[in-house]
Amino acid sequence: MPQLFLGLLLLIGLVLVLRWFANANPAALAGNVRRVALGSAAIAGGGLVLAILARNPLLFLQFAPFALPFLFWWWRRRRATQGLGAGWGSPGTQSAAGDGVSTVRTAWLEMTLDHASGAMNGHVLQGTQAGRALDSLAEAALVALRVECATDTDSVRVLEAYLDRRFGPDWRQRPGGDASRDGGSAGASDHGPRTDMSVEEALAVLGLKAGATADDIRAAHRKLMLLNHPDRGGSDWLAAKINRARQVLLGE
Repeated sequence: MPQLFLGLLLLIGLVLVLRWFANANPAALAGNVRRVALGSAAIAGGGLVLAILARNPLLFLQFAPFALPFLFWWWRRRRATQGLGAGWGSPGTQSAAGDGVSTVRTAWLEMTLDHASGAMNGHVLQGTQAGRALDSLAEAALVALRVECATDTDSVRVLEAYLDRRFGPDWRQRPGGDASRDGGSAGASDHGPRTDMSVEEALAVLGLKAGATADDIRAAHRKLMLLNHPDRGGSDWLAAKINRARQVLLGE
C-alpha cells in the first residue's frame, strides 16, 4: 500500500509538471528557468521523503505535523500567484509587484494576460459574438470577428495578438486572414495603440494597483516585455501598449 501511494503521488506530480510545460509559452519558460529547477528539486526531494516513509510507515505519524502546515502554505501561495478568482479584475485587485493579471480593454474586447504563464484570454464586448469568451470560439469565428471589428484598430491588433498566440501565424494564410484581404486593417498595422491612456488604464495594463512605486512599475514593465517583446514572437501592438503604460505612470 505505501508503494502504491508513493507511485500515485509521483504520477500526479509528473502530470502537473507536464501540463505546466504544455500551457506555458516559450517566453514564460525562458523567464522561469529558476522556478522549473526549484520545482524539479522539490519533486525529487518529495519523492525521496516518500520513499523513506514507504519503508517505515510509522515515520509518517512523526512527519505529518510538520508537513501539513507546509503543504497548506504552499497551496495558498500557489492560489495567490496564479491569480485564482481574479476573473476580469480591476486595477485594484492586481498585485502591486505586477505578478498578477494585466487587463487591456478596447471597444470590442477585454483581454487579460497572466504574468506567470503568459496565457492570454478575453471576451467579446459587442457584435455578433458579444459575451463570448475567446477561448470558446473556433478559429473561423475569431477570424470573422476580426473582420467585424476591422474599423477599430486597437481591437484588431489585440485580436491578432491572441490569434498568433493560439494558432500561430498560419491563420493569416487562411480565408479572412491578412493574405486574403485587400488591405483591410493591414494598412493600419503600423499604428500603435491610442495615446490617450489614463492612469487607471495604465495600471491595468501593467497589472498594478494605485500606489505602486516607480520600482514596481519598472519591474512589471520588464516582466511583461519579456513575455511580449516582438523579438520573442510577441505583438508590436501589445509591446507599444505596455511601453505607453510605463510612460504614463512614470511621467516620461
